[in-house]
Amino acid sequence: MKKVKLPRLLEGLPFATLGSLIFAVAVAFFYDPSRLAPGGISGVAVIISHITSVPTGTLIFAMNIPLLILAWRRFGRRFVFLTIYSTALSSLAMDLLAPFAAAVAPLT
Repeated sequence: MKKVKLPRLLEGLPFATLGSLIFAVAVAFFYDPSRLAPGGISGVAVIISHITSVPTGTLIFAMNIPLLILAWRRFGRRFVFLTIYSTALSSLAMDLLAPFAAAVAPLT
């Protein structure tokens, strides 16, 4: 595996931050309160969250850990670093936004 320099590693950080926050707002304010399940790990996490009352963001992060470990070997350090950062940020933002989203009426 070739070594990735720090500036190259941090190059995508602003876009990863923006995307993570947009995703967190979408899940916290629209999907979760409306009991809609998006696709993939996020959808499974929303369903399990409604059954068990474990926060959705926590579930998304926990369910992504095995995938991140597999991706480290397959896709390299830069991709996995940004993915871990995005997953952690969006999961934390979802859990922090959840109390505010409870005041929003569900769409369904």
